[in-house]
Amino acid sequence: MNKLAECHGKESFFENRFIFQVTSHIISSIFLPVNCWGIYCIAKKTPQSMKPVKMYLLNLHIWSTLFDLMCGSLITPFFFFPSLSGSPSGFLTDIGIPTLVQICLTFCIFGGLCSAIIFVFENRQYVLCENTNKFRLENNSTRVVYYSFVLAYCCLSIYPFSWNIPEQKTAKLRILGIIPCPHPEFFSDNTYVFKGPEDTAAFGYFGLCFTIFLASQISFFGGNCFYMLYAFDHVTLSAYSKRLQRKFFITICIQIFIPMWVVVLPLSYFLGSLFTGYYSQPLNNLTSIFFTSHGFISTICLLFMNPPYREATFDLFILLISMCSPSFKNRLIESNRPGKTSFVVSTVSR
Repeated sequence: MNKLAECHGKESFFENRFIFQVTSHIISSIFLPVNCWGIYCIAKKTPQSMKPVKMYLLNLHIWSTLFDLMCGSLITPFFFFPSLSGSPSGFLTDIGIPTLVQICLTFCIFGGLCSAIIFVFENRQYVLCENTNKFRLENNSTRVVYYSFVLAYCCLSIYPFSWNIPEQKTAKLRILGIIPCPHPEFFSDNTYVFKGPEDTAAFGYFGLCFTIFLASQISFFGGNCFYMLYAFDHVTLSAYSKRLQRKFFITICIQIFIPMWVVVLPLSYFLGSLFTGYYSQPLNNLTSIFFTSHGFISTICLLFMNPPYREATFDLFILLISMCSPSFKNRLIESNRPGKTSFVVSTVSR
């Protein structure tokens, strides 16, 4: 294998494992405070009018933050698609957590994130379709059963694939039939083969079925909401209430679908790689880095699409600027004195 490790040729910038690891950690450390601020805003700044969806948004952003943290810092996977193998380089590896445990934990958190997205749309349908839609889950016990099923399917459906892990050295030799000249890191002891080449197609079909399930649930509840707001004559809602509900529904869709593409695009590449056998280590690394930005983009959409969170963020920004710049703080105090009408930024401090 030593000769094979040398066949890869000169390593490009985006292939370097150390650069990938450092980049992921830096991005994660920058994004984490922003994600935590988003969670704080939902918990403390949510107005009464948004109370029905508060816990669902909070659940979604906690899962998003955990997913970003796992991909960027705790696991930081260095994938070798189209093979089902990778080299974890995060903090969990540093403290000795087994790689298989890390893999299962990652899929569990990703499943929690997917289920949280479904629950947000189900909640919107539940609120909008009261006494007007036969597809609404009326009984609380029925909703608990449905929630439990979705969460269990999303989080635990990967576990059967964690059985019968192949012998590592033999599996690596078989993978060389798919990737004749992989990155040198592939031959290190830290690289873990989750499944052999014979199971690659089965895993790809599993990913496709999981995607279809997720899309079908979101489409069903989202489609119901769209019908109730734009096609159905909802007699229990005034024109003003319907306008507010439409605006809020569009806001929720933007908050979810824009960040979702950060996950969908890398997953599409991974699935395409599994089915076609295409191998590109730079693309593997770049798509892994994209994963770490899902929660951040979701938080940015949340903060700027909802006025209460946007105002709280602006107030925080003003506070931080005033702490860093005493002159700005003086101008702020001066502008707030009675009788002063000058704009904060344009007021000259003397």
